[in-house]
Amino acid sequence: MTHIDPIPAVAAPEAEEMFPLVSAQAGMRCMIHSLGDTLEHRLELLAAGLAPDQEIDVVSVCKRRHCVVACGQIRAAIGADLAQSVTLRPCGRCRENTS
Repeated sequence: MTHIDPIPAVAAPEAEEMFPLVSAQAGMRCMIHSLGDTLEHRLELLAAGLAPDQEIDVVSVCKRRHCVVACGQIRAAIGADLAQSVTLRPCGRCRENTS
């Protein structure tokens, strides 16, 4: 009888790895983890072409006014209140750009 090692479970992103969009820095490339606290916020961002698990580039961040993100040909300006509830997580290239 052969022994088969169990397949390791894929770990969920650690809470400390996730951060709000307003905490990102211009030039970072990250993955969208969540799109906001309310259905209205999520629908607004989905209509702008953004979605969870989508890779984005952070173009600019002004914590009191807005954040601008890019995804392919899409550029979206997100108000500061909404950007506070958009959660990002690092991707491989995000870590490279910040070090």
